[in-house]
Amino acid sequence: KLPPTLLLHGIDDSAVPVGGTDAFGELLKERKAVHGLEECRKEDEVLRYIRVPGDHGFDNDMKVGDEKWIDEAVAFIEKHWVH
Repeated sequence: KLPPTLLLHGIDDSAVPVGGTDAFGELLKERKAVHGLEECRKEDEVLRYIRVPGDHGFDNDMKVGDEKWIDEAVAFIEKHWVH
């Protein structure tokens, strides 16, 4: 099982098609491959997939507070990875 997992992908990514991440996220859910999914925890508690506007380098020069998705991603990371 994977630990709580955050997936981020730029919708207009010209280097790596977003469809691959879409399929990977669905596979993780289908196989309950993230710790907590098999325990019937709410999916977004342990597996978060955020599709964001932009190309492959969507994250350049951004910081907490700039976009709602950044705040959501940071909150997920802090909850699961930062102790």
